Amino acid sequence: MRAKPSDLTETRKRPMRDTQLVLVEGMPGSGKSTAAAALERRLAAAGARVVQVQEVPGERGTSAGMEHPLHVGGALFPVGLVTGEVLFTRYTPEAFVEESLRRWEALVAAALESGVVYVVESYPHQSGARVLLQMDASEAVIREHAARVEEAIAPLRPVLVYLDRRDSVADLRATAAQRGPAWAAYLEELVGHCPYAERRGLTGMDAVDAVIGEYKALLDSLVEASRLPTLVLHDCAGRWDACYRRVDEFLDILR
Repeated sequence: MRAKPSDLTETRKRPMRDTQLVLVEGMPGSGKSTAAAALERRLAAAGARVVQVQEVPGERGTSAGMEHPLHVGGALFPVGLVTGEVLFTRYTPEAFVEESLRRWEALVAAALESGVVYVVESYPHQSGARVLLQMDASEAVIREHAARVEEAIAPLRPVLVYLDRRDSVADLRATAAQRGPAWAAYLEELVGHCPYAERRGLTGMDAVDAVIGEYKALLDSLVEASRLPTLVLHDCAGRWDACYRRVDEFLDILR
């Protein structure tokens, strides 16, 4: 059946792509927080009702102060100034996966009930695959978790924006130098005290380099295997305007 003129007019007025979940992923220091905040503003300007879920709740944006709905273990989750040592002792990889999926299912239900668009930073991989890797979970467990998350979020018609950095280890060292010794010390503690590093006798920046190097290869593989509509942006630092134009095209945001 051919669409009536009124139907065509309504289609042209649609302010954005039909999705209720925009995932913003990338390596540490790739610009996820910058991109997620910009996405929230752009989608809101297009008329969408948006909830931004930040990696570290309360840092910035319209959703500042909200409790993170996806962090396994709540306050134990390794983010901000929390190193995750308590979480690593209390959770097995299997228990982590099951709680992660329950949290995703709750977020999906909330989105479907409210009709809002969620912009979620650092999920499903940095706060899923990366933590499972630190827990020394097998690659099979990590891949199964990623696949089950995609199944759980399917009702929201999710899309993924992946901020790629070609030399992740060197870039992370540069980020550590830029953010200062306190952040670098936190990074070393975060990675150096995880099961992955401890079982291999790794400490300090050697542990960081090893974990980040393996995680980058794993992340690229997970993104490639994903069934989600995906936009890959390379090295956006210093050229955010060009990256945002591609995001607008990907999300079909009308200006």
